[in-house]
Amino acid sequence: GLPSSNTFITLSIPHLANGQSTEHSLAAEFLSAFTNVCYCVRVANSKPFNEWKSVMSSEASDVLSSALTLLASSARQATHHVRDVESFSKASDMCLMAARLHFLQSYFAAIKRESNPQSSKDIQLDREHNFDLDELVFALQNLSKRKDTEQVLQMIPSCDSDPCALDANEGWVDVVSTRQEASACAFVDSLASILHTISIHHVPKQVNDQSQDTVSSLLLKFGATFANWVSIPTAPSIATYSQPKHSLARRKWLNATAFHVVRFNVTDFNEAECSTDDTALESIRSFAFSLVGRLQLGEESFAAVLFSEDMLFRTSNQSSPEPSPVSSLLMQELCATSLARQQLDHSFKMNYGFGITAAEWGPFRIGTLLSETDSQDQRSPTPFSELLLPMGPLWLFKILSGTANQAEASGSQLVNETEILATCLKLLVDLENTSTSLSSSHAKHIPTGAKLYYLMNVFLHPESVLRDDRIGPLLEVLFDQYTSKQNEGVPLVESFWRACFDHSQISQTNSFGESDDMDTSDRQLFSMLMGQQDATEKELRPLIDFVADVCKVYLEYGAQYDSFTKCIRLFFSTAFPSQVRCEATRLLREVLHLLTLAQEEDEPFGLEMSNVLNLCLFGDATDKGEAVRDSSEFLDLIVSVMKVDRAGQATSSKWSAERGGFFFLFTVASLARNIATSIQDRTGMSIAKQRLTHLSKETKDIVLESADRLIDGANLVSTVMDVGKAHQGKV
Repeated sequence: GLPSSNTFITLSIPHLANGQSTEHSLAAEFLSAFTNVCYCVRVANSKPFNEWKSVMSSEASDVLSSALTLLASSARQATHHVRDVESFSKASDMCLMAARLHFLQSYFAAIKRESNPQSSKDIQLDREHNFDLDELVFALQNLSKRKDTEQVLQMIPSCDSDPCALDANEGWVDVVSTRQEASACAFVDSLASILHTISIHHVPKQVNDQSQDTVSSLLLKFGATFANWVSIPTAPSIATYSQPKHSLARRKWLNATAFHVVRFNVTDFNEAECSTDDTALESIRSFAFSLVGRLQLGEESFAAVLFSEDMLFRTSNQSSPEPSPVSSLLMQELCATSLARQQLDHSFKMNYGFGITAAEWGPFRIGTLLSETDSQDQRSPTPFSELLLPMGPLWLFKILSGTANQAEASGSQLVNETEILATCLKLLVDLENTSTSLSSSHAKHIPTGAKLYYLMNVFLHPESVLRDDRIGPLLEVLFDQYTSKQNEGVPLVESFWRACFDHSQISQTNSFGESDDMDTSDRQLFSMLMGQQDATEKELRPLIDFVADVCKVYLEYGAQYDSFTKCIRLFFSTAFPSQVRCEATRLLREVLHLLTLAQEEDEPFGLEMSNVLNLCLFGDATDKGEAVRDSSEFLDLIVSVMKVDRAGQATSSKWSAERGGFFFLFTVASLARNIATSIQDRTGMSIAKQRLTHLSKETKDIVLESADRLIDGANLVSTVMDVGKAHQGKV
């Protein structure tokens, strides 16, 4: 098509002359064609002649040598139309404006591309025909003052969650049609692109100081506009694990728009030196991290650019200018295999980049992955399962579950693993702190249970990693933040289980044994959690296996870390099926007394212990609609831990009201609740009484007194704490 450029330019004159879009106008199409020509000039001018002559005819190279000269008048005309536009609220007008801005961006990038000393003289830039930067900036300033610009932004969902969830929102579809949304995205995409290009080229020697101030003012103005759009959701946020229902095309134009806005704003912070606004910076980072989780196959170039922005991955306490270990890891994974590098090269070239291979520059040659990339079914096992994208909304948390092979890893690898984990945990802490001040924070849309699941994966790393002074405190801070909402119960466990089950499918086939040993109460609870009519061992097995792995590590070396103790106590939560709690109790039977922290031993009935019990015990003890029933297997198991001998003496001095402790109070509360519900329902009373015969007199008295108060409607945790404290004073 390059040899026909002269003909295209002649044919385009009547179409480009009109400032507004008309029914039969091909102005947008001509401008798009000219955009591609400008990118060809930019690519060709970037390398020596002998590196691209094999893929371009002499006739095409002749066209490129004069292309900028031929398109100069079209560029000036497009600038005037941007400056003098009357309205672009209609979809057709937005498309035309987007085409103009995209053409101007490609033209400006081509003329500002520094000439390579080794390039062919025929492709040298003809600087005599450069259009005036001041004129373009003035046109964009007029654009920034128009209400149409803000109205277009309102047509694009900017919420921090997965935009695929917006399809379920009928009100949004009624207000903004698909065509309007696509046109609005094209406009914002091209606007952010040209601003980004200007921001990285706005200090040329020939521009005077006044012009520099004008450019900086323009960048700050749009930077603030985009930052406001990013930070204030314009559509409801719906967290979902389901597959997106909308078209792949819609996902791509939403992602492309979000990417170009983030890229410009990050450049705005770096180049315009306005990074003093921490709230705006955190808002952009949160939005960027959400975008990374939405990127799909074919958008690897977007991911590469985001991963290379050190500002996005710099933690609040990082003073070193070195790249973040997390961003370095992600870049390595993005280029880990030959296929991954080919896919990344393909993605860059399809998005007007130079590619990453030495032999095939720019859009002149691309790989043959397009048909695979645009496939709707992106879950095929091979060969695309080895590619990094898509990573999903939990991508940052999944880094916590990666580990080096301890038998094969060298010391330097383990050190690097520690640095990655410490940086990732600090990033998560920063995101959580951001979520308290930003309504659209990325962290707010991640289910708490999923966060806790991946947080616990840190304990499966080698002890040399956990021993690092930074890991433990960061784990405790995150655990306390994630569990700050008391009695979250079932929703927490549901998202914990889903994250565990999805994670297990990465390395396991769906071929668990068809054991059917869950009792009725477990089935009812699990069905309630999962929203299913029936649940089998097949679905529950990954969770039980994970609990077993974590408990074994705790027995081996984890009990010395307070952060580990805090996390592992979560497995005793009433929200977990009793089979999970039974597994944890059996494995930790000999060290259950270690589940009490040193500061809790100093105040066995203090606020910290009360908070722990509130996290693990939820549900009213007497109300039939809210009553929680523990399985007989679990109740028998915890009683066997605290049983007495025939003389009525406790078999272990670990369990008494004087010492208190997490497991002692947890057992008392579970038994008291069981007795209270049995009396209320008049079922299972004989079994409940039989269990008490295995307890010491002191423990039995505390259980019975607590049960009496529960029947009268008292709170479970506060009752057990008060009764236990009263008996402690009698000892």
